[in-house]
Amino acid sequence: MRATDAPPDPSTVPLRLLCGLLLACSTLLFGIYLWFVLRHEPILGDFFVLWAAAGQALHEPLATVYDPAAFTAYKWAYTQGRLAQYPFLYPPHTALLLLPLARLPYGAALLCWDLVSLAVYLAGAWLLLWPRWTTLAALVAPATVVCLLSGQGGLLCSGLALLGFALLPRRPLWAGALLGLLVLKPQFALLPLLVLAGSGQWRAGIAALAVVAALVAGSSAVFGIDAWSAWLRHLGDFSGNVSSSQAHREYGITVYFALLALGLDHRVALALQALVSLAVLWLVGRALRRSVRAATTALPLLGIYLATPYAAAYDLPAMSAACLILLASGWRNGFHNGELLLLTVAWSLPFVVMFSPVPLYAVAAATLALLFALALRQAAMGSPAIG
Repeated sequence: MRATDAPPDPSTVPLRLLCGLLLACSTLLFGIYLWFVLRHEPILGDFFVLWAAAGQALHEPLATVYDPAAFTAYKWAYTQGRLAQYPFLYPPHTALLLLPLARLPYGAALLCWDLVSLAVYLAGAWLLLWPRWTTLAALVAPATVVCLLSGQGGLLCSGLALLGFALLPRRPLWAGALLGLLVLKPQFALLPLLVLAGSGQWRAGIAALAVVAALVAGSSAVFGIDAWSAWLRHLGDFSGNVSSSQAHREYGITVYFALLALGLDHRVALALQALVSLAVLWLVGRALRRSVRAATTALPLLGIYLATPYAAAYDLPAMSAACLILLASGWRNGFHNGELLLLTVAWSLPFVVMFSPVPLYAVAAATLALLFALALRQAAMGSPAIG
């Protein structure tokens, strides 16, 4: 490894310039996004499904939201068919937290959703990233723009993950509560909650379970137990026919979708995904057992994507933060050209996946796996935690 004040290896200069160019392009695209938002009507994106589900739940039993025919009919009145086929796959406690937004007009609700999500994400980036100015890079990252454009929950969930892992070494109760909130999108809570239990972070684990229990109890009190049984039936139908989901079919990034693209039966693909998930859980848990400071590295953030079967390009803001952590560590300790190239590809991945004419499941899954391997390598080399 080189000293931090050593001149850069001349062989890496072209890729360093490319990284700078990509950051400049990301900033430009974020500026275009802001201009578009200020000059045009709100985009009828994926957030519309969340807003419509909460709106229907204000006037009808939540179980009707999980009835595809009833929910489609409700949305049709607003969209005349556009987005009418998109289901609401979130659990009842997510609908509970969305109820206040359902009382606002769509444009105002979308603005509140984006501002809260962005604030949580930037707070997490500020605590986790070092140097602090890299928070600005997280703001203009392609993953951030993709998430804001789609109105998806990936930005909020990424922010909760960043905050939770950043606080784990010094504020375990707060960290656990924030990581518990990831059950808003349950597939992203899988790794954090199991890792807390498996690595002996009991105070954080108990706080996370308390938050989950409170959300389940509150949603059951408001919507009734039938909402949970309707959600489980609806989720079972979706899981057995995941290829019918346009978002996952076009924008999927997980090992599971890569295996489906290879022609494997969905049960075989899910079994292999489970093996990958167990391996990732063990590796992240081992790192945390050795030192709780491992929570502030890129390892758990990248592990979230490898451990879940369901994630798409609009869920990747936490990956952008992980790239910045790996970049900062490499800047101190030295890069290989391959590492810089990997970080460059990963930074661009959300845009590439979203706008590619063909699905890129294998490319996305391989990129995430290689980033995870790089994070493991840095941890083995004794790279200090960031933030």
